[in-house]
Amino acid sequence: MSAESITKAARSSLRHRADRPETGFDLATLAIPMVFVAAAVGFVIIGGGNLELGPTEAKLGLSAVEPLGPFGQSLGGWDPGVWVGSVIPSRIWATASGMWNAAIVRWPAVIAGIVIGLFLVRSMRKAMGPRSACLMAVCWFGGVALIDRSADAGLDLVAGLGTILSLNRLLTKGSDWVAGLCASWAFLAGGWPPLALIGLAIVVLGRSGTSISFKMIIPIVVTVVGWSIWALAATRAEVWASALSLPLTQESAWTLALGVFGLGLPWSPFALLGFSRGIRETWTFEGRPYLVGWGQVALASLIVGTIIPGLASAATMPALAGLAIVAAASLESVLSTELSQAARGWLHAMTLAIVIGWTVLVLIWGGQLAMTVAYYRPVAITLIAIAIGTATVALSSAWLGDRRGTVAALLLVAISFKLAHFGHHVPEWNYRHSQAPWGRAIGQWVPQKQPIYVLHGWPADLVFAIGRPVRQLADPRLLPDRPGPSPKFVLLLKSEFDHWQDKWPKVISVARFEDESGEVRVLARTDGPFSWRKSAVEAAEE
Repeated sequence: MSAESITKAARSSLRHRADRPETGFDLATLAIPMVFVAAAVGFVIIGGGNLELGPTEAKLGLSAVEPLGPFGQSLGGWDPGVWVGSVIPSRIWATASGMWNAAIVRWPAVIAGIVIGLFLVRSMRKAMGPRSACLMAVCWFGGVALIDRSADAGLDLVAGLGTILSLNRLLTKGSDWVAGLCASWAFLAGGWPPLALIGLAIVVLGRSGTSISFKMIIPIVVTVVGWSIWALAATRAEVWASALSLPLTQESAWTLALGVFGLGLPWSPFALLGFSRGIRETWTFEGRPYLVGWGQVALASLIVGTIIPGLASAATMPALAGLAIVAAASLESVLSTELSQAARGWLHAMTLAIVIGWTVLVLIWGGQLAMTVAYYRPVAITLIAIAIGTATVALSSAWLGDRRGTVAALLLVAISFKLAHFGHHVPEWNYRHSQAPWGRAIGQWVPQKQPIYVLHGWPADLVFAIGRPVRQLADPRLLPDRPGPSPKFVLLLKSEFDHWQDKWPKVISVARFEDESGEVRVLARTDGPFSWRKSAVEAAEE
């Protein structure tokens, strides 16, 4: 054979090979940003600021409109359970937007969740390739956790941002300054539990590159010492000690694992495929340490978060991230390789359990909702239609052994979760279960920026929804001496108003409100002239 014919044959074989050399850009690479944006917008950004705040989040909202300090503030005093790092993003949002509503808490959480997803998708692209990165975006954004993002469900995305990025840096680049800075942010936003969790994860990983180094420890020490000096200068040592010891007063979270798996639905059960040796062997050699490391972090987080008091809140976000990473890698193996009989059986069994369980729930609950509440009828009918189609896809995929159809059925379930949350849960919570309607009803009777005084603590979500500064009085006789224009407003229980003593400043009932349990709240004001019209001085100041 001539040299020319050999050259032609080599070119022909290269042209027809499936594993052609990488050019640095292809359609799979282009799909990553498209899927990332679609998942982030569809599952997280749409309706991101709609859900009214619960009790835990309202404390953060109250702190965001108060002077910045080492801790949050509510009712005019320090709140050791709210850390400055969690307040700063909400305060920036409130200052930039001029808002006093749920958005100042909700949107920073949305941004934190998207930033976490960006780094995890980027690392998954390097570990397993473009399709795994797309699956990672869907598994992270398409779970219940990122759809809801509620701190009252145990999610702290702002503190979780520092914890997850620090662990991700340890597993990709090793122990360095960046890992230390991320851990420092986790401390500022969540206290010492995130640092304890990162330290335990380092011990569990047991790798030379992930051990604690001076580069990592120096930023953490500087941050802890600097924050402590600030806290001791701003308030008493008892408040500083209370903030550090508060997590230890919590009980062990024995249901943490079930809660985390629930927040990771519909994708979290497929992380259990990572226990299959056949699945792990399909992972790339370069990416296997990263994937196995995150699996170890997730397992360790669930164990220590369950047993050790105070670590449950810090363990939830790393556990969710680890489950999403392992689930995405396992689904990549499902789509790209031939599965063992056990793995194939687990895949289809879990898919059918999730799909059929959700379909039965939607048919019962959605059918009743469509017949009884006209407002939710379009949402209920849409959910029923999607559920029937999803069940059809899942059953046919299990029968035919179509693994792509199985993943498509799970994606339809995730879309149904988002629709149910956006179309039913949010309006139901906002108008029937949250304190926002009662708080706004109270606030409308008080001029803007005029404080309301209380004699005892009220629910934080009610106080936030009022939209006016709320301050607690040590003694009713101090009411006339409070700074600001008269009259002074005071929020009382009916029993407090009925037993108001004659020696206290005289108050007049402005309005009465009956809460969801039938308890009466009375908004009163001190005696004296009052007009809703602004004075010329007030108008000039504005």
